[in-house]
Amino acid sequence: MYYLRLQEISSIPLKISSFKKYFKKEYNIGIHVPRKDKCSLCARFENIPESERTEKNRADFIKHQNDKDIAKQVFLVEQIRSSKDEFIVVSFDLQKVLATTHGTRMLFGFSRKYAVYNFTVYESKSQNGFCYIWGEKDGKRGVNKICSNLYQYLVKVDDEGQFKSVSFFCDNCPRQNKNKIMVSMMFHFLNHCKNVEELTITYLVAGLTYMPVDSVHAVIENYSKSMNVPAPSEWSTIIRNARCRPKLYEIVQVYYPGILDWKSLSVPRKLQSVDGLDIKTNDVTRIKFKKEHLNKCFVLRIIILIFPMKLNGLTKDMRTFLRCLTESYV
Repeated sequence: MYYLRLQEISSIPLKISSFKKYFKKEYNIGIHVPRKDKCSLCARFENIPESERTEKNRADFIKHQNDKDIAKQVFLVEQIRSSKDEFIVVSFDLQKVLATTHGTRMLFGFSRKYAVYNFTVYESKSQNGFCYIWGEKDGKRGVNKICSNLYQYLVKVDDEGQFKSVSFFCDNCPRQNKNKIMVSMMFHFLNHCKNVEELTITYLVAGLTYMPVDSVHAVIENYSKSMNVPAPSEWSTIIRNARCRPKLYEIVQVYYPGILDWKSLSVPRKLQSVDGLDIKTNDVTRIKFKKEHLNKCFVLRIIILIFPMKLNGLTKDMRTFLRCLTESYV
């Protein structure tokens, strides 16, 4: 209709930049792009009209927010502990699928997409990032791939001999992280390692997992969004160069022979309490493994933060108190 009107009045069409400038300055119109996915429980609660919200809805939402704050405090405590030489805090996550071809060219939109996967491990203290990359021909995104990459990282940590305790933080994905196969892998590693004596894995609140490893994925996405990636082999170079300081990301190329079958190792294992009762994996928030107890692990269902204590060297909000952990093990 715009061009028809221009033909009627014999006028020259304006450039698209003129329209953008007018709408931004006169109307201030824009499309909000969320920085990350929003929690489904929070979004569902916000979509319920105020008049229709029940006491159960409000109680569930308040508990959800409290769990988020507790998880944040737990991570803060672990960060402080990581100042010790023999303790390290690590977060890991799988980046969204890197579809190849990727880019701004029109022909890329019509070509078949080849999936490339990036499993990232991030060390909070040293700010080192390790990216384990493989293509869809070598495997999908199942638990065997996640456990194989994490086991490879643990072997590297053990060979270096610098740390005796490793604390992992991850999301609640049952297919990849929160399952008996992951537990079996941890047992297997402690049974064969030389220097590491303790492993801990903490499952954060679903939908509210603000982990340092997410920053790695954000850096990679921002760096590659305007690039043309015609071949899967180019992702390794792009990811490595996505960050310059403090150092480049370390790339580990994963191939099919390096993916182990951890499911066969986990068949006889099942989480049970000392009374012989089965423990639902869904209820678990934290699991601790010790080399001196290779036949059992310590399962934490509830994290309680108590005992205020002075802090030094933190921000104003965090400096006042340090809430220490009391862990009730099953």
